[in-house]
Amino acid sequence: MKLLANKQGQTLLELLIAISILVITLVTTIALIVASIRAGRESTNKLIGGSLAREAVEIARNIRDSNWAATSTLYWDSGLSSGTDNTATPVVDGNNPLSLDFGDDSFTVIKQSGGEYLQGAGASGSDTQFYRLMYLNPICQNSAGIEQIVPYDSTNDCVAQFGAGNEKVGIRIITEVRWPSADSSRHISIEDRLYNWQVF
Repeated sequence: MKLLANKQGQTLLELLIAISILVITLVTTIALIVASIRAGRESTNKLIGGSLAREAVEIARNIRDSNWAATSTLYWDSGLSSGTDNTATPVVDGNNPLSLDFGDDSFTVIKQSGGEYLQGAGASGSDTQFYRLMYLNPICQNSAGIEQIVPYDSTNDCVAQFGAGNEKVGIRIITEVRWPSADSSRHISIEDRLYNWQVF
């Protein structure tokens, strides 16, 4: 006597396995696509944030170089310090010369207009997700050639901070750019040092 196999039950089981494999594949593919889009967006934001941070350092460098090239008797660090205030916002508004605003000590939004990133009181355009702030601290050198950086919460004066014989020879600049992210806020910082090469 021959037994007949139940082919319908076997086909149903194969169909369920095939659907399960298809669902797992689709879910995994969608998760990879979402992760790829998120990583691409973060990569773009890091690139823009790094460029905005570097731009602020270059603005400070431009101010120093313009002071040297000026026909008047400007000090090399004119516009790069403001008494005891060591935080500044770059002014890039498309209307005025590049400068630093020491009036606001908080991160301010960067705007975008016509493909340009603008910042400052006169900047117009739509708000971006990026915020920027600069920290500028004097670099002091004593008669032995030893350099020290004036801390943030001080008078910004080399003699008052480190004593007689200390002279301001440069400025340490730290620019920080922040932007929100899906899981937390992100930031990028760039540090550079500008020196008064005329004293060397």
